[in-house]
Amino acid sequence: MRPLRRLALACLVYPFGTGTSCAHAPIEGIGTFYNGVLHPVLVPSHLLLLIATGCLLGQFAPGSSRLGLPVFLVSLCLALASTVYIGMAVPDWTLPAASVLAGTVVAVGRPTGNAIYVIFALAAGTLVGLTSAPDGELAAAPGLALVGTALGGAAIVIVSGGVAAVATSDWPKIAIRVLGSWIAASSLMILAFEWTKIA
Repeated sequence: MRPLRRLALACLVYPFGTGTSCAHAPIEGIGTFYNGVLHPVLVPSHLLLLIATGCLLGQFAPGSSRLGLPVFLVSLCLALASTVYIGMAVPDWTLPAASVLAGTVVAVGRPTGNAIYVIFALAAGTLVGLTSAPDGELAAAPGLALVGTALGGAAIVIVSGGVAAVATSDWPKIAIRVLGSWIAASSLMILAFEWTKIA
């Protein structure tokens, strides 16, 4: 089977698989790099936070993204690189909590100061990066996996931000705000589940 077909099949089948329950478990047969690229997509708390961050930075672009996007990219890359040398543990509840806040700001749909965008971008990049340390088979070539994760995470933020930026008429703006509320609600459910584990 060709690699591209194998990758597409893995994306469809993986969420329904009965293998290991580890959220960072690699998909067999697609290689370390592509596992890294798909990592932000296959971890729900990462995906929600990245989409919320992209919508937040794109909703009132270019003002919101001029500093926010570079800060996100730099913080993501630095946090990913630090996982090779620093074993910093981040509580699981921090990602959905950040998604709730970011999704709520998107749902409100009112411009805030540039400092708020920078803070959210910094938090998202740092949290996603620190919780994306390669493990299992991916630990054999961590650099390749981390490059893939950086590209995958950046792509999600840039694409979702671009969609939010071009949503200039009334109905598309409402759709972005609805997406923000959906992200906040979904993240709140994940957060509640994490709190039950702590309790």
